[in-house]
Amino acid sequence: MSHTAIVAVTPEGRLAKRADFTKESDALAHVDKVSARFPDAFVIETPSEPETDWLIDMSSQTVVIRPPAATTAEVSEEAERRIAEGILVGGEPFRCDGESRQRLQEMIDRFESGETTRQTFRTAAGRQFTLTNAAQPKALAKAVGDYVAALLERSAELQADPPPDVADDRHWPPRPSIPSPT
Repeated sequence: MSHTAIVAVTPEGRLAKRADFTKESDALAHVDKVSARFPDAFVIETPSEPETDWLIDMSSQTVVIRPPAATTAEVSEEAERRIAEGILVGGEPFRCDGESRQRLQEMIDRFESGETTRQTFRTAAGRQFTLTNAAQPKALAKAVGDYVAALLERSAELQADPPPDVADDRHWPPRPSIPSPT
């Protein structure tokens, strides 16, 4: 078992200065030797995880192993999951996937061309809506589009530095809830 003398860390709790030893007694002797310059130095059994995953608290003399970051693919999958989950319309889920967005555009087109004055549809959650003018699907399309755009923007940001808990809501824009259009 090897030992590490933790001598200094960055303000973020990352390792700044360390020394590795095969014997604990040698590591402790090193800490004694540098204690005048580094009074918070301490010794640990060397973790098997790479030091990039170590979070160090000098005051409590602890090292916590940070969970590995999510992959960019996992971030993208989470964004797609949230798009499919959609927004809330009148308290009911309304998907924001490409097919749902296309259907809204088709409704808008039919209302605007005068092809229809009434459109009834049922969501995947089983909620029935009857729309009677182009403004109603336009409002839905805007809310859906705004949410998808916000999710994609946040996904791009998270992919630059993925957190380990990518599915945690705190990393994402809140799910919008709009009133029923009917």
